[in-house]
Order: sequence, then structure tokens, then C-alpha cells
Amino acid sequence: MAWPHVTCFGISSALAITAAVMVVTRRNAVHAALWLAVALVSTGVLYLTLSAQFLAVLQVIIYAGAIVVLFLFVVMLLNVNEDQATDRRRWLAVVGLALALVWGAGTALLLLAGPPAGTGLVVRTPGDVALRGTAEELARAVFEHHALAFELVSLILLAAMAGVIALARRTPRGAEEIPGKRGSP
Repeated sequence: MAWPHVTCFGISSALAITAAVMVVTRRNAVHAALWLAVALVSTGVLYLTLSAQFLAVLQVIIYAGAIVVLFLFVVMLLNVNEDQATDRRRWLAVVGLALALVWGAGTALLLLAGPPAGTGLVVRTPGDVALRGTAEELARAVFEHHALAFELVSLILLAAMAGVIALARRTPRGAEEIPGKRGSP
């Protein structure tokens, strides 16, 4: 990698890590969702520096675009009260910190140990594989080898969408039913 790529990779990595920390430390859910968008776009730039252009485009369009907008809709739809969230925040912070430390220690051990001997695993760099991350390779992997998994994911997403619609149509507690309106007895 040439120095501009390394510099861009370093800046994007630092921005992604900073934005990820901001996501979990913000008390306002909308601010956290906006920091999530920054983290996801930074990850897209990381894919670009690793010559995975198609994955970079998917990262920005699907995750930074659609998923963050979906999060914002859910936040606005649920209208979470700050007082309700504060009670659970303390013990969730302790559990989250403990899990992050365990995950970090495990990752450090795996990186230091390298691949297990005799498993045939080889660490490759982006230059070792010519088609890594291209649209052609991804299409072959998804539609030739993993077509059933692809269809199962689409069914899971359809079920999630039906659940969101059911939640959105539910009458809030304390609201009076309007006779003749859909959903009333």
C-alpha cells in the first residue's frame, strides 16, 4: 500500500473507532444514530482502501443510508422516555464494559497467536486475491453457493417488516378507541 492509502486507512480507522465510541456513550438516541452513520461511512472508506469497491458502496447505501434511517424511525415511533432509560443504563454500562473487555482480550489473543498450525488457514493480503470484494465474486458466492441462505435472510427481513407494521398499528395505552376506525372492537 502506498502512503496515501495508509494515511486514508489510518484516518478512517480512527474516525470509525471514535464514532463507535460516541454511539455507545451518547444519551440521546438520535445523536447516537447520527454517530452510527459516521461510523458506517468510515467503514465504507476502509473498504475502499482495501480495494473492495462493491462492499464499500453496499456499506454506504444499505447500512449508512437505509439502516440508520430505519433506526431513526424506530426511535421516533417508540418515543422512549429518558426517565425509563436511565434506570437500566447503569447496569447495562457495566455489562457492556465487561463484554467489551472480554471481546478485546480475545481478539488480542487471536491476533497474537495467529492461525492454528495444521489447519491450512493462511493470512492473505488484499493483493493476494485479484477479485476479492468485487461484484462478480460476491454474486457468485451469494447466488451459486449460498442461494438458500440468501432467501432465508429475505424471509427474516419480511417477518421483521411485518412486526414493525404490527407495532406501528397498535393503539397506545391510554388512548381512546375511535369507533369505526380500523383496529377498534
